Amino acid sequence: MFRSELQPGLPLHHFPTPTQLQVLQQRVEDNQQRRPQPPFAAQNVRAPSDASDDRHEEVGLFMRRCYMTAGLFIVVTAWQWMILSYVLKQDGDYIIGGFICLVSSFAVLVILAICVQFRHNVACGYILGWLFVETAAMGIVLMMPERSLEHICLTLLVALSVLVFCYLLGAWVPKVVLPGEITVFLFLVIFIVMSIILLTLSIVTDQPKYKTLYFVLLAVFLVPTSVYHSQVIHGRRFRVPSKEFINFAVSVYVNFLMFFASIYYSMWAWEW
Repeated sequence: MFRSELQPGLPLHHFPTPTQLQVLQQRVEDNQQRRPQPPFAAQNVRAPSDASDDRHEEVGLFMRRCYMTAGLFIVVTAWQWMILSYVLKQDGDYIIGGFICLVSSFAVLVILAICVQFRHNVACGYILGWLFVETAAMGIVLMMPERSLEHICLTLLVALSVLVFCYLLGAWVPKVVLPGEITVFLFLVIFIVMSIILLTLSIVTDQPKYKTLYFVLLAVFLVPTSVYHSQVIHGRRFRVPSKEFINFAVSVYVNFLMFFASIYYSMWAWEW
């Protein structure tokens, strides 16, 4: 087969020379390049840049769904609060109704957090999400000592500004200077200890200053947690499944509610 390439005078059973090996290897490579590949082989080969682009597109889609859903929750809640400030008496006592609504919202939140199948089903997820939004919004507005439209609008403006600022920090600031899991955990431990102390002093002494300090502490604690939550939504900490956008939208809404409640009680508690 390779008689023309072998040196003259050598028997065929001798091994080929290095030059002949290079020629044979080159021929094999040429044949492999000329051989057509099956279609499925070409489809399965993907460049690393394509995979990175797909991941960025998935994160972007998750972010848009999450923020649009959370924004819809917040807009509907703000609109309902402004309407209820006209319908309900400003100094009416609706604490029992507000407490029932808050307990119901907590139960719905637990179901949404535990039942993964409900959360991944878009229809069930939206139903549970809206149930939580409506019950939590009604609970907050009914628990207010005074439902003044001016106070509600001003608190909404401040709470939304702080919330947007925290989420912009988590999205744009370098991750080195942002709080991570350990920092958030330490803040949580400090917040729990201080909350127990302040609430105990508030119950024992019945002085409003301890309640105000508690809500100020709550607002301070929400800043690092919101920044960390923003990092998770933007895919800067770890990758989140795309079906979890309703759960994270509810989390953004919870941060908004807690910012609103803490700022409202911190700003206007001295008038009651």
